[in-house]
Amino acid sequence: QIMLDRLSAIKDIARARPLLQVLLKLFRLCVKVQRNQEVLIQSQLGAISVFLGILQLCLAGESDASQGTVTEQLLDIMETILSKAASQPLETFLSYSQTFGGPEHVHALLTCTTAAGVRGNASVLLHLTK
Repeated sequence: QIMLDRLSAIKDIARARPLLQVLLKLFRLCVKVQRNQEVLIQSQLGAISVFLGILQLCLAGESDASQGTVTEQLLDIMETILSKAASQPLETFLSYSQTFGGPEHVHALLTCTTAAGVRGNASVLLHLTK
């Protein structure tokens, strides 16, 4: 919860890059443990909504290779969590999917796929399409 709170407090990727990198490294380690995946798919945490917000900031500000790496790490974490959520019973997944945010997240992600920084980074584009 604390890591998600710190992540959601980030409003400027450029200024908070060290914090973001540390948090992503911790989350990448966390999602390797089955129990942590189960915690991150709990509806009350709203983890995917937080990750989507940060993803929008990353994609909007992506300009260099290091930012592309950060975005790719974030997408990898999200993919792991969403895969775990999709393996749950339908009722559980439907409940969890209510925390993803509204259509504005989907629209923003679709808009970002046309950005030059995303188009030039095949791995980020591949993760986005998943």
